[in-house]
Amino acid sequence: MSLPANAKKLVEYVMMDEKFRHELMIDPQRAFDERAIALSAENTSRYWNMSKGNFNDVYFGTNLLNDEERALFQVFQSTMRVHQFYYDNDRFTSASPEFRQWRSRMMRRNYFMMGEKRTKMSLLLPFGIELSDGCSGGCWFCGVGAQKYNGYYPNTPENLENFKQILTHLKHQLNQNAQNGFLYFASDPLDHPEYHLFSQIFYDINGAHPACTTALSDKHPDRAQRVMDMINHLPGPGVRFSVYSLRQLDNIFATFNNDDLVHVSFAQLAKGSTLTVANSGHARRRFLHNPERAKQEAEKLELIDFSHESINCLFGYLLNMVRGTISLVVPVNSSDDNPDGIEFLAKGTFKNADDVANFIETMRTTIMRNHLIATDHLKLQANINIINENGLVKLTTPHHQLRLIAPQFTLAEMMEFVGQFRNGLVFQDIDPKWHELTHYIWRNGAIEIRN
Repeated sequence: MSLPANAKKLVEYVMMDEKFRHELMIDPQRAFDERAIALSAENTSRYWNMSKGNFNDVYFGTNLLNDEERALFQVFQSTMRVHQFYYDNDRFTSASPEFRQWRSRMMRRNYFMMGEKRTKMSLLLPFGIELSDGCSGGCWFCGVGAQKYNGYYPNTPENLENFKQILTHLKHQLNQNAQNGFLYFASDPLDHPEYHLFSQIFYDINGAHPACTTALSDKHPDRAQRVMDMINHLPGPGVRFSVYSLRQLDNIFATFNNDDLVHVSFAQLAKGSTLTVANSGHARRRFLHNPERAKQEAEKLELIDFSHESINCLFGYLLNMVRGTISLVVPVNSSDDNPDGIEFLAKGTFKNADDVANFIETMRTTIMRNHLIATDHLKLQANINIINENGLVKLTTPHHQLRLIAPQFTLAEMMEFVGQFRNGLVFQDIDPKWHELTHYIWRNGAIEIRN
């Protein structure tokens, strides 16, 4: 097993295994040997022993002292692949003007709900296509509340051609940003026995393979290996394994070629992991009955308020190929009323690619339009406060604020006008002198169309 493969094993056990982290503080080389990690504990201590204060030198490769540290840096580079891919701004801005402007409004709306940093961390993915209905994994931590598995989309020649045409319609609106789409949502890619065929079509159309996150790698090792062989070294965000127990982690390292795993990201979600579980979906439902576990997860992130976490990363279209449904969705804060943190802005059905194209066009000319029309009913987001601070009107939440500057109006006039959006205003009833300010507030996400 190569140095990078051993380094990968070290990284995942450090992050996943609380007992291992404790043993490293007592007899590190013995802890390595017991887990068959063929590295020097001393030569890698700047990684696993945080008290030395040199972790960043290894993580960012700024001052590497030996081959084992260089192997660790190689692992970190591989695991950062997904973030480096998704945050390519040229690809992000290549979508059509309507889609970009709509997504910008939705992002700014979410700044008020959850803050700019958390909004951008959600990856802002433009579409998700479910090739199977539900999920067989049954993961208690599923942040989007996947339902029980109920079959997959058959890979008949007709279906593959239909899928190809759907991707073509999506690319027409999204251009390069279509590379950031993915082929699952509240589902698992490996529930489809021929997932790799659809991933290849995605690659042929978009020039990159979609992200493949699975909790079923040890349940379907042949399918997982096929996907790794296909996409590990090609453009795209790569493969990620969700790991829910130490036993599963042991199985993964025993089942797969560890050199292949160097290129796979792991989401370690066992109880002793250093990663946290988002307070949404199935996890939120469980935390309602186990508040102590919720507190432990919040402490990992040093969060004061853990109540609104969400993992929904979709600002765009959600298609289910089995049921023939299509929706336009955005993330929202998880809540007891909406534990999955998903808001459906529009819903439709489809039988073929033409139906999908018609839905996309309807969204482009209605919800995604970049101007207000006479019949639009406009309302201020419920969580926003209107304040007068140092002679400026500000729309604020604990996460974000928007300053309103319009010198042609007095402060009192501004406060009175903006306050009317609490109960709602119809655009045709607004004096034209306020239209420019109204568009500004709308485009910055503080007021929403509630038709």
